Amino acid sequence: MENNKISPYVNYDIEKILLSEGIEIDKQIKMYLTEIQRVPLLTPETEKAFLQNLDDKKTRFQLAFGYMRFVVMIATDYINSDMELMDLIHNGNFGLIKATESFNDTENISFAEHAENYIRSEISNAVEHYEKPIRIPVFTYGTIERSLDENNSITIKKLAEVLKHNKLDIRQIDAIYGYYKKGSVNIISSADPYINYDIEKVLSAEGVEICKDLKEYFTEIKRIVPYLTPETEKQLLQNLDDKKTRTRLSESYLRFAVMIAKEYIDGKNELIYLIASGNEGLRKAVESFDRTKNMDFSILAEWSIRQEILKGIRQFEEYKKIRFPEK
Repeated sequence: MENNKISPYVNYDIEKILLSEGIEIDKQIKMYLTEIQRVPLLTPETEKAFLQNLDDKKTRFQLAFGYMRFVVMIATDYINSDMELMDLIHNGNFGLIKATESFNDTENISFAEHAENYIRSEISNAVEHYEKPIRIPVFTYGTIERSLDENNSITIKKLAEVLKHNKLDIRQIDAIYGYYKKGSVNIISSADPYINYDIEKVLSAEGVEICKDLKEYFTEIKRIVPYLTPETEKQLLQNLDDKKTRTRLSESYLRFAVMIAKEYIDGKNELIYLIASGNEGLRKAVESFDRTKNMDFSILAEWSIRQEILKGIRQFEEYKKIRFPEK
């Protein structure tokens, strides 16, 4: 397939194309293709309308959904790698999400070209570094970065001490150590929503100051919010028309929002306000999630939480400029 001949307005029967090219379609791929076939076909007119309103998060998602067939067609170019097609597609979808976030129509490049660059970059990077990937919660990176010495390195003993509250096994800690020592270990960021850590202990171990209000908040979460499991999340996602179910899903992700919010502490941003912004993003993710779109809720939740935190930081900076103008 010619790389530069793929149309983003893919109106083919993708399953037939894959079969005609001798690509094996397992049950997981078949289910995925069935789901994306339900997404309305993108047209030049629809895309143009979406691109005029990319400041709106819902519009960005609609554009991304319209390009999901495009990702599959690109992913098939890498089918001879060691990676499974579904893994190639997932990495391509991450690239697609990044493309919708970063597109600027003033750069004299079509969104299709921009998206293809990001999709291929994510897939190529995944293929290049593929070797039984080690999944590490994304929020552990900030923990480690703050513990590096002046040479930007860390000892295995120090690393184990730093991560003792993060519930990581020996294999994960060894992988992280290998990554910081030689940068050759394949680590995948995994912002795991099934957080079963004592959040207060994790933050205290990292030297994060916990005010009285935060302490009460963490105590309340610990007291009333049961830990989320993959099975429970699946059940909740099947009944999001019910208000109580949406509330329960939001509450189950509160620990997740805290662990993401702490990445944005930099001496100016107070954690309690970061968490408040993150929780607003979590609420919006629950309200906008559509399980027929075949996207993991945790991906949508993390994206929405980060967007609201960054929005809150920007608003605070603007407020400071107005309230305390530089002389």
